[in-house]
Amino acid sequence: MKKTSVFSLFVVVLVCACSFEAAVPKYVGNAGSPPELLEVRVSSSSEVNFLFSEPVSVVSVTFDPPAGLLDPASGETVSVQLDAPYAVGTKVTADILVRNGEGSTLEAVLTFAAFNDRVPVFRITEMRTEMSKPRVEFIELKMLTAGNLAGVRLFIASNGTGRPVYEFPAVEVSAGEYVVLHPRNPDYINGVDETGDDLARSTADDAKAQADCPQNVRDLWFPDNKEALRKSDAVYFMDQMDAIIDAVVFCDKAKEIEKWSGNPHFINAMEILTATGAWNGGNGGSGIDGVFDSSGTSPTNTICRRENASDTNTATDWYKSGSGKASPGKPNALP
Repeated sequence: MKKTSVFSLFVVVLVCACSFEAAVPKYVGNAGSPPELLEVRVSSSSEVNFLFSEPVSVVSVTFDPPAGLLDPASGETVSVQLDAPYAVGTKVTADILVRNGEGSTLEAVLTFAAFNDRVPVFRITEMRTEMSKPRVEFIELKMLTAGNLAGVRLFIASNGTGRPVYEFPAVEVSAGEYVVLHPRNPDYINGVDETGDDLARSTADDAKAQADCPQNVRDLWFPDNKEALRKSDAVYFMDQMDAIIDAVVFCDKAKEIEKWSGNPHFINAMEILTATGAWNGGNGGSGIDGVFDSSGTSPTNTICRRENASDTNTATDWYKSGSGKASPGKPNALP
């Protein structure tokens, strides 16, 4: 007689992307090979897909906030249909219990962002890649259209390309607005997110004073104080469907060519970006010659986009601001 094994795993994770780190399994009874939840993909406003390592059947699935769920399909991909969409920016907690053909079960509890069909078009326009207290690194974005940033994910290659380093909360933005994203936060009290209408809410040393800027500018902060952005790096933003919204690749060619060329994360990022056309290389192709040269930049001499020029997805779109000409939250000054 075939033995029925039972595997029980309770996973609590925040899914900032369409994938997440594997949890340590906890076996109950005579356990066989359990199924593994590989990925969660929010495919549309009415569909969420759970991808498993093998075909599974669904024992139960619930969402919180509650939603009407229509007969989830079984298989390697469990497709859950919603009878009504969630509002953009809603954080949804799913509790799903599945069983494989051997009778091993897996339960996972995880959180994901509801589908966002109003992602704005935006461009990376300026970056500071070095910290000099009280100035911290920043990534400046210019909104070309209105929309909501909920669920948009940031990847910074020096931290690996398998998971994002940041996911935007629900933020309504207008065309022409600047968003200054700070990838570390040394002042948790005053370095607060400006997600609503109050764009003077953040009063940390490096926050942008609204009175000094000719247009709307909001500050957003990483939740910790760890270094995340470096002088040689690849920076790109993806929507929930894994489409790349914008990207820039740069290297301190005076000091870090060997470090760049031998780093598998940079190599992988270049493969992703060039394959999708998000970075076209330029200046010699998709290798190191096509990467923007960040040597000579500093906390006051930043990496800037030619804001009024066509976007070619090459190093020619970029220049160094010049000493003392960093301009977060404002149009870039030409060199």
